[in-house]
Amino acid sequence: MIIPNRKISEVILEFGAPLLDELPDSKDRFELESAIKLVVAAWNAVILDQQQKTRLYEDELLKAIKPMPEGFSSMVKLLFKRKRREYGSDPRTVGHYEVVDRDGVLTLKAESKVDIEKIDAGVMVH
Repeated sequence: MIIPNRKISEVILEFGAPLLDELPDSKDRFELESAIKLVVAAWNAVILDQQQKTRLYEDELLKAIKPMPEGFSSMVKLLFKRKRREYGSDPRTVGHYEVVDRDGVLTLKAESKVDIEKIDAGVMVH
């Protein structure tokens, strides 16, 4: 398995584009933070389920958002598929993250974590 050296914040913004692109151009910090929470939760749920060979985390996330409009459930399911299909080789989970204002532009600052006990011994940095 290859551990990417690309910043996790960039990867998460790209991964979450299907949801983040739906936000209005006039989005405020709260709207962006709420969307990022959902994106990060979907990303981490897939990784944890892959590591433990379950669907527990994905199912729990879907259960947690059940009271929200149907579109949220569909979007999260899309993110699950997107993570497995397009980002499946990235074993990093997202640890602490926050939306920050950089010269009037809201963006993501995040740290990644890798559980080295859960990945293959022949890991390479790429």
